[in-house]
Amino acid sequence: YFKGCLAFPSNAKAHKRWRKFSLRMTNLYKVLILCVSASVKALAFSVAHVGEAKKTSGGREPSQPDKIDPSELWEADPTQASECRLIVCQITDVYTLENFASFKTLVEETKSNSEGATVVSMLTGDFLSPYLLSSVDRGAGMMNALSKIPLDYLTWGNHEADIDHKKVVSHVRNFPGKWINSNMLDHEAMESQQEYDVIELTSPDGSQSRKVGLCAVLSDDRALYSHFKAPGAFGGATLTDPWEALAKYKSILENEEDCDLVIPLQHLYVPDDHK
Repeated sequence: YFKGCLAFPSNAKAHKRWRKFSLRMTNLYKVLILCVSASVKALAFSVAHVGEAKKTSGGREPSQPDKIDPSELWEADPTQASECRLIVCQITDVYTLENFASFKTLVEETKSNSEGATVVSMLTGDFLSPYLLSSVDRGAGMMNALSKIPLDYLTWGNHEADIDHKKVVSHVRNFPGKWINSNMLDHEAMESQQEYDVIELTSPDGSQSRKVGLCAVLSDDRALYSHFKAPGAFGGATLTDPWEALAKYKSILENEEDCDLVIPLQHLYVPDDHK
């Protein structure tokens, strides 16, 4: 384009400047072409993985909204003086950033309207993929949004394996909350994760205290990870049987940590959740 529109300069010095300018513009075109190419590939990646999610994931499809029964609506209220109350604000299978502002407001209003209660927020898997932005920025936007809520707990979903492993390791190590992992203990970033957690509760008048244990398991269904090349999903980490892990940590939390209640955070197929 520039060669067709600009006349060649007459003197050598000006000609040298023109050639440098022309080279820069040529390199700029190459960058633009690469960016367009990357965007097209990213779009194809996202569409492909959304399709894969429809085939292999255990929950709803990314485009299918949640159906809420009006009878299930709940509003926070002040805690009774002798009551130990834990409120869990939980989301899962997040394929967009658009609802995080609403979730942040929910968490803040719940804390404000539930004086005396302990309120925690958590996302139980499938948040780094599949969606378009993450296929471009490898989850940076999602992790930034989660830190702004701020989110207290994260657990693994099978689609976290879709993102470059080294980048996921970085996300784990930089997450400001607690990342619970009870059945993939040889993960590369395990030093930044917890096998379980214990939440201690005390009633407003100090007369009662309770302990609630949390553990988290991810499906080890081979069909979910069969398409990954060596060393395999999650950098080759070993996924152990979720039921064995749940039994192990239930025993630890009840017998060693003296928990009154254990909440299993599961990223499994829906029928498995019903067991």
